[in-house]
Amino acid sequence: MTPTAVENEPTTSFRERFRDFQYVAQELCLLERYNRAALADHREGELRLHSFLALTLLALERFLRMVLGANATDSDTLPNLLEMATGGRNKVFELSDREKTLRFVNETRRVVMHGKLGVTDEAEHLLGYLLPLSFDLYEFTNQVVACWEPLSGAARPGARVSFTPRHLAPDGPKVVLTPIEELISLNRHNKTYGPHDPQDGLLMFAEGALCMTLIEAAARRWVGDGVLPADAKFRPVLKAAAASGLRIPFDDADDGITKLCAVKNTLVHGNFEQAARGAGGRDVATYFKEQYAGEIERMYRVCLHFLTQVQERDGQTKQASDGYVRTGPSKKTRGGRKKK
Repeated sequence: MTPTAVENEPTTSFRERFRDFQYVAQELCLLERYNRAALADHREGELRLHSFLALTLLALERFLRMVLGANATDSDTLPNLLEMATGGRNKVFELSDREKTLRFVNETRRVVMHGKLGVTDEAEHLLGYLLPLSFDLYEFTNQVVACWEPLSGAARPGARVSFTPRHLAPDGPKVVLTPIEELISLNRHNKTYGPHDPQDGLLMFAEGALCMTLIEAAARRWVGDGVLPADAKFRPVLKAAAASGLRIPFDDADDGITKLCAVKNTLVHGNFEQAARGAGGRDVATYFKEQYAGEIERMYRVCLHFLTQVQERDGQTKQASDGYVRTGPSKKTRGGRKKK
């Protein structure tokens, strides 16, 4: 089957969704450039591998939902969406090695979403495994996006993704953070921007994506391995953790879970331009700065609350004495690069 335009999806709707996707994509590109600079010279700052992985997965899911339109349901996970987009009656583009690529994306998602992101703090693991994984996933996502013509909403004729992992390796000592340290670093970085500063260096989507990833990872760890199905959605995971004693830091636990799910839905499905209009007719930049930033800050505090409970129960605090894991001597930096 030759890839075609998405069925039953009006062009105007696709264009609006594509504009929403671009907000996420622009920040993802910024994070990729940051990591490449840190990879080339450790004085540029610490590598942000965990948020890079989390945000790339979020961007890929948003894009696949966009091109599948009404064929994608809320219950579909990223692997489901990729299978739909590359096979069966909803097929819209080709994969050169479909089985291998589906396995790569599924296993990457398991590492990130099922509590294995911080399976070890050993720098050799973080650099030897998560580093190539993050850049490979980013390259794959770029290739998928390149299959589409953004103005028409149609896949390019003969759209085909040929994906081969590149096994990128670090050269020399690098500063590597654990997931919790990276989240704190992102939060500090975003707070260096004042209300009148240019916002093009903000990493709000990265912080939000990592927040929600670690909230789910903490909830899964609280419940225990093997208790929940691997494809359990966000809400059932939180409900199971609450039933097992994890404190949800809201006046009402069910209401708190609903609010957490709403923030995650905004990240994955949200129409930012529509949300900005609904918040008093403001532009998207103002909406992000005045409302969305506050939502992410609340989720950040919830995330730390969850992680603290898990650490207190399990009696494990995985931070090094100075909060950093290194492969060699390097200068300690916090809060990202200074703005130029």
